[in-house]
Parts: sequence; structure tokens; C-alpha cells
Amino acid sequence: MPVPTITGSNSVCVGSTGNIYTTEAGMSNYAWIISAGGTVTAGGGAGDATVTVTWTTSGAKTVKVNYRNANGCSATTATNYNVTVNALPNPVIAGTNQACLGSTITYSTLAGMSNYTWVVPAEGTVVSGGSTSDNQVKVNWNTTGIHTISLNYTNPSMCSAVTPTNYAVTVFELPTPTISGPADACKGGAVTVYTTEPGMTGYIWSISGGTITAGGSANSNTATVVWNTVGTQTIRVNYYNANNCAAASPFVYPVNVIAPAPPTCPANRVVCSDDIPFNLIGGTPAGGVYSGPGVTLSGVNYIFNPATAGPGVHTIAYTMPNICADQCTFTITVNETPVGSASAPTICSGYPTDILLNSTVAGTAFSWTASVISGSVTGYTNCGGTCGNMITDTLINNLIVNPGAAGANAVVRYVVTASKNGCSNTFNVDVTVRPQIKTYNLTWNSNFVEDFIEVCAGAEALSDNDIEVLDPSNGNLVGPTQIPASWNPEFLYGPSPLGPWTSAPGSYKGGAYYEWLVDFSINNRLGYHYFIMQITDPLTGCIKYSNPAILNVVSALIVEAGDPEFICDGSDVLLTGAFVGGLSSAAITGRWTITSMNPAFGNNGTLSNTNYNKSCRSCIYSACRIYRDSNADINHQRSVGFMCGHYGYKNHKCGSSHFIHGMY
Repeated sequence: MPVPTITGSNSVCVGSTGNIYTTEAGMSNYAWIISAGGTVTAGGGAGDATVTVTWTTSGAKTVKVNYRNANGCSATTATNYNVTVNALPNPVIAGTNQACLGSTITYSTLAGMSNYTWVVPAEGTVVSGGSTSDNQVKVNWNTTGIHTISLNYTNPSMCSAVTPTNYAVTVFELPTPTISGPADACKGGAVTVYTTEPGMTGYIWSISGGTITAGGSANSNTATVVWNTVGTQTIRVNYYNANNCAAASPFVYPVNVIAPAPPTCPANRVVCSDDIPFNLIGGTPAGGVYSGPGVTLSGVNYIFNPATAGPGVHTIAYTMPNICADQCTFTITVNETPVGSASAPTICSGYPTDILLNSTVAGTAFSWTASVISGSVTGYTNCGGTCGNMITDTLINNLIVNPGAAGANAVVRYVVTASKNGCSNTFNVDVTVRPQIKTYNLTWNSNFVEDFIEVCAGAEALSDNDIEVLDPSNGNLVGPTQIPASWNPEFLYGPSPLGPWTSAPGSYKGGAYYEWLVDFSINNRLGYHYFIMQITDPLTGCIKYSNPAILNVVSALIVEAGDPEFICDGSDVLLTGAFVGGLSSAAITGRWTITSMNPAFGNNGTLSNTNYNKSCRSCIYSACRIYRDSNADINHQRSVGFMCGHYGYKNHKCGSSHFIHGMY
């Protein structure tokens, strides 16, 4: 039995070609078997004693062969030939792929390889390494852009990558820091801010002749500086840009520092918010710049506008346009000018205006003048002192119209001045006064005006105890023809001339005229009673009252003087039996009054001694009540007769008076 043999490379690299495997020649029926990962590229047929293989995958592979020898015999099993297919290396380059112009970077790969092949582009200069035995190379980049380093090597299996590894390196331009800020500064003056490009990292600020008071940190693109040394000083900055590159050296910014010389400001000032804008003057030396709330530049003049600045105390700066920006300040106090307002009312004639004056400023004082701008009106007043915030004039439109008739309104204009802290504003309030409605008279007598009547308690006023309405212009009775029913004529009652008014007790009598029957219960209530008629304009709501009709219910007294008396001379008589009673609204007081006496000696209430002759004399006395208002006497008399003596003249005491007390 034959024993086939195989010769050929048993250790190869992936992708290697032309790998020839050979067995004994001169045989027949060759049977070649190549394991997966191997591709036959030549031979390998039944008549071929060789096979050419390309290995495409790594790992343990086999090549098998069998054949028939000259005797027609074959091996029991094919001969197996082991082949190791080694993977190709994949060179990896370590090192930053982003570099700054001028930087030196070390790039490295795996150690222990052979035949290192480093290729560095012309934009970089090899500083060290990079030979066939070096697994690293140090490169200084001298040109910006994207540059490629390539590398290949042979691994211990003697395999190399099919193609070198390319490693792209981006070389960035270095930043160019700048500083913006005043090139001239004032020693110890206002802080000065210096600024460099924002959005960077690792800011490095440094300064000479000054102090950084704010900013200036690694995270700040500004530095706030107070300069404390006169002369040329410097501020420096460097930073890392977005590519983490810094300038080769910091940017140096020279600053000229001088000493200050402050100007002089004008005096403080107080103005009103509605004052017209005015020029700012008075700062010395001339040529400075005014600034602050409400300040604007118009041409060569600086203007302060109180309205723009608004109420309050405003600090205005006067700054010299020099290196130090030397500055002084003064204040302009703007007092708010009160803006007054009020609703323009329309009122009925004879009504108060009741105008509430408002202001945009608390504590505003008001004054006003008034004048008629249309129609004829009385009752308006001027107020030039402390007037409060209400106008309460009662205005009368002198145009009188009948109910239902049209008439022109009158207008009174109040020119109101609102003042506070020396600031004032004037506004107008026009009050429209409707025409005056005609006044009617109430009377207890339909033939003429009898608006006051007095009755004893329980007595009837005139014949019907009723009130009529008379037209004062012609004395005629008034009904719906003169006052339309739509004006809702209503009789009202009150216990005083000022009310309070309620519906009058009683009822309409009916007929062609307005006539009110007063409920008779009123006539039993002592004192004054007042009746008016109210009418209401259905279009304007204006109310008009008539002149009142007055009823005075007085006492109804019962007065008795007593029986006659007859006395002898020298006797004293006590007059008894007198009585005063009945309804009365006050204490009833009666008294004796001498009405006739012969001889006419004595006084009311007290009789003196009197000389009488033999002839009889008589004295008549009366008990009476004098009414408070009418002074009318009601006399109830009693007589006292005197008996005369027999001798000449004697003294006789006629009697003494007594007062009768009670209620009326």
C-alpha cells in the first residue's frame, strides 16, 4: 500500500499566494483535499502531483492527498498535512491625532516587532525614533492641516500588513490673543475692563502697575483693573482655544496711566415732571459730558427731560472727556406733577355737583375757578385756598321750563388746579345743568295761595281738609294738563321743613286737578305738619318739589272762670272754681287778668288796696289762655262785685290773684 507524502510551507500568512504543496510524482488518480480557508489556484487535479493554494483565513488548516501507485493501489487514508495560517498584523499608532502648530508629539506602536517602517510627511520633522527597529517616532509639526503618518512592521510570524496603517493628524493654527480696552487709564480712578476673545479656556492674565479686582481667572475673558501706578503699564493674556492650542507667548497690551483732575458740577436742582426739557450747564471746566437718567445730547447741548427721567432724585454725572474721565455728580430732583381728573357730571338744577377730584399723586391740593360757558347758571363758586377734593356747589339753571317742555342745558366750567410740592397741573371739569323745573305752590285754599293754616286740635282745615296745587304764574289750579301723569306727581308728608319725607296720609280727591285729601288723623296731632308735592322728570330723573303747605295744629282748651263773687269792703276774696283743660302740646298755664276796674287800681294777677267811695264799684276779671303763635285771646270772664260802706272813703282790698297750672 502506498504512503503519500506532502511537502510545502506549513506556516504561512493570511492572504499569501503561490503556496505549492507536492506529493510523489508518477502516480494516478491524485485526490487533493484543501480545508476551508484555502483556495486552489493551480494543480490539484487527478493527474497533478502538486497543488497551489492561496490561504484566505487564519487558523489551523490541512492539505490532504491520496493516489494510486503503479500497482493500482491507494493508501487506506489520505495523508494529512497541517498548515498554520497566521493572521496579518494590524499596526496601531498611538498618539494625539490633534496637534498644535509647533508642538512635538510622540507616536508609538507595539513593541517586539521587526522591520518597522515609519513614514512621516514633510509637514512634520522627525525629532527622534522612526527607524526600522523603533516602535515610536517623535514628530514636530511645522505646518497646519491634516497630515498622515503611515506604519507597517513584521510580526513574529513574519507577517506584515497588506498595506501600512495610515494615521491622520490634524495640526491646528495657534490662537492669536488680543486685548481690547482703554489704552489710557486713570490712576486710582474708575475700574477699567479689558476683554479678550470669549469661549476659550485656561485664560492666563497678568498685570503690572495695577490690581485685577474682578475677572482675570482661568475661566474669564475679562479682567477689571484699578491702575495704581502712573506711567506705561501692561496687561497680558494667553488662553487655550477650542483646539486646546495656546499662543506661543501671551499678548501684551500697554496702558498709559495718568493722574486724575476732577471737574466741578453745577448745583443740585428741583424741577417738576411736566417742566419742559432744559439745557444742562454750569459744569467746569467746559467741554464735559453730562449723563444720567433723562439726559440726551442734541447737537452740542446736553438736554435734561424731566418727563423721561420720571419722578425721583436722579444723579447726573459731569464727565471730562480725558484719559481719567474725571467726573463729578449732582442731583436733579423731579417732583411728580399731579395730573388731576374728574368725571364731568350732568346734574339737575338745584342739585349739588358733588365732583370728586382725583390725582395721580397722593396728597394733592386742589383749587379752582368757575365760569358759565353756556346758558345762565347761579350757585357756582371759586376756591383759591384749601379746598379739599370735592366741589359741592349747588347749581341753579335759571332757565325755568314747564314739566314735559324742552329746555336748553347750561354748562359751568370749573378750571381746577392740582398742586403738590410746587408742581401743578390744570384741567377742566364741565358740569351740565339741566333746566330748572317750574315750582308749584300748595295751598289750603283753591282761590289763592294760603300755604299756612292753623287749626285747633281735631278741627278741619278750611272746609275740606284738602290741599290743592296752584300755578304761581296765573293762580290757576294744576292738573295733568300742566303736569303730565308720567311725571308721577306724589304728595309727601314731613314733620319738619326738611322732612324726612314719606307718602302723605290721605288720598287723591279726584277730578280734573291734583287735590289731596289729608287724612283727618293729622288734625289730632299737635304741632307743625308739612306737605309737599314731588314730581319726577321721566327722561332725566330730575326731581322737583313744590312750595310746602303747612298745617299747625294747636291746643283745643277748655277754660272756665268760675261763678261771680260779691264781697263787702275790707274783705279778701280767694277766686276759686277756675279750670283749664283739653289738648295741649305744652304745660297749660292760666292766669287772672284785670279787664275793668273802677277805680282802675291794681295789676294783673295782684290787686292792690284801693280807696272806694260810698258808691259801689265792680271789678271784672278773666281767666284766659294766650296762644303762642297767634297771640289771640280767648277770655272767659267772671265778675266780682263790691259792697260799699256807709262812711266816706275807706280802704278796700279787692282780692288776690292765683295762677292756674296744667298742660296744653
